[in-house]
Amino acid sequence: MNFKIELLKKRTLLKIKKYLYGIPLSKSHIPGSIIFLILIQNIIASFSYKKLSRSDKPSNFPITGEKDSFNSPIWRGTNGFDWYWRLHMDQRKFITANTVEDILALPIEILKCKVFKNSYKESFTRDSILSFAAEFGEKVEFTQKINDKVKEEISKSSGKYEYIHVRSDSEISIKSKRPFLVGQGIPLYQEEKTSKDLVLLLFIDGLADRSILGINKLEDFMPNTAKYFSKGFDFRQHYASSEWTLPSVANFFTGQYTQNHKLFHPNKSTFLPSNIETLSEIFSLSNYMTFQAGGNWRVTPKYGYQRGFDRNIYQREMNAAQVIDHFVENQNTFQCRSTFSFLKFFDIHHDLGHINHLSNSIDLFDLTRSSNDLNVKSVYESKDPVKTAIYINKIRSLDARLGFLYSYLNNLEKTKRISVFLCTDHGRSFLSNDNCPLSLARTRIPFLFKSSDHSELREINEFTENIDIFTSILNDSNISICSSKADSRLPLSLGGSNERKFSFSQSLYPGQTYKAIFRELNKSTYIESKQLVDQSGLIDITRMEEFTLKINNVISHDKIPKRYQTFLHSLFANI
Repeated sequence: MNFKIELLKKRTLLKIKKYLYGIPLSKSHIPGSIIFLILIQNIIASFSYKKLSRSDKPSNFPITGEKDSFNSPIWRGTNGFDWYWRLHMDQRKFITANTVEDILALPIEILKCKVFKNSYKESFTRDSILSFAAEFGEKVEFTQKINDKVKEEISKSSGKYEYIHVRSDSEISIKSKRPFLVGQGIPLYQEEKTSKDLVLLLFIDGLADRSILGINKLEDFMPNTAKYFSKGFDFRQHYASSEWTLPSVANFFTGQYTQNHKLFHPNKSTFLPSNIETLSEIFSLSNYMTFQAGGNWRVTPKYGYQRGFDRNIYQREMNAAQVIDHFVENQNTFQCRSTFSFLKFFDIHHDLGHINHLSNSIDLFDLTRSSNDLNVKSVYESKDPVKTAIYINKIRSLDARLGFLYSYLNNLEKTKRISVFLCTDHGRSFLSNDNCPLSLARTRIPFLFKSSDHSELREINEFTENIDIFTSILNDSNISICSSKADSRLPLSLGGSNERKFSFSQSLYPGQTYKAIFRELNKSTYIESKQLVDQSGLIDITRMEEFTLKINNVISHDKIPKRYQTFLHSLFANI
């Protein structure tokens, strides 16, 4: 199936009958002007699709540069298994997407599969879930043999992934006249013992620390979250390693600074390097079933975030209720497996300029919106009380939805060993008058950690960074890593031996000056280059005497401290 072709299929009359009017109509009843407008819309969408395909930006997934993206793997794997995507839980009988935005919003499921020309046969020794997908409408013959019993089925393919419960000691065969995909079987029962039964990483895009809003207690900000993490760790001096989503998520998912993982360019087709292991790959190798759901378009599978995941469900700007529903379904299915799940929440990140929630119709009358230029990037926005009020309402709304997730987890904790981590990538610039991309409003962020091993709440005031989440998660699961392969450091409070003396945040953005800030107790050291970062992420780090230096926001003519210079030299040596 090819979306370029799909956009131009001659289904205009059927679309109008079924979706525009909602009643059966004959061709003579349909105004010619409507037919003409829809045809024009299809043509415009086709040109827009081709333009986005040529750019091949990972953020535009599922639109890719492949000639037939639906049948081409988005990432190559091993042993003949590659990652392919199919539509997921789409109830429409016909695909009626008429715009590029409609295509970008399609629900997608990504699995690691192998292509078989017309037949597949394999014997299984463990109860498993087996996935397969054939072309839409193709007849598929399925046979399962268990001892002397034979189960046969013939059906027409939906074009989506379909699942089979494969019994142990069985032989499976699938036949179809045209090539089809078969995924790797996912065992239903855990054989190798692991330290945890469930490790859950909750990522909320754009969540600032409550201190930025003048809120002292988490329960006054996110009551359900505060209640759930009332036994655990609340890191109060935690900072984003980068100022925006693309590099920041890669920081904690790889435990590497941006110069190492190299995801920083907003327009290039860059991917997580194959020589750097991600959290999902490490957990997969450690005998965990791995799952991901969410819709952050700077964290798409095309960037490499499908690596290591047994299942990956992606839908651009997927809402919290959908994310939680997908997780619960997966967790219930694999309840006898140790699982690692990565859930991404995008609910508070966007549309802050529009009063689009019912809760946002209250208490906004007396507030005045700032005169922000709509073309100004979010990292440079000035303080806006209306956006701030909407932002707080959205956080509270998200927290209410997370309450359902916490309730589900509380039930699981009665019989399972669970660890839950809550993190983010950056704060919001419109929360303060400081429009520097490394301002406190942008880089001071929350990090919460709860394990079934904890019995009380501990507020941690040592300096930690987002890259430290990587080591914290693995250490909690008793998974060892080679310390030389990660910039991540285990916090002293979690058993580490080398406490950070300062926190480090940086802005490495092509075409802009390089910026970095080092925070210590009662002191911040900010530096900014005069030279612009080039397209490969380089600046001349040897010319530090030309950098602007600020100590506690006051320009200083002193030299940049030697320990900071040494730190930066080691980072840029990896570009």
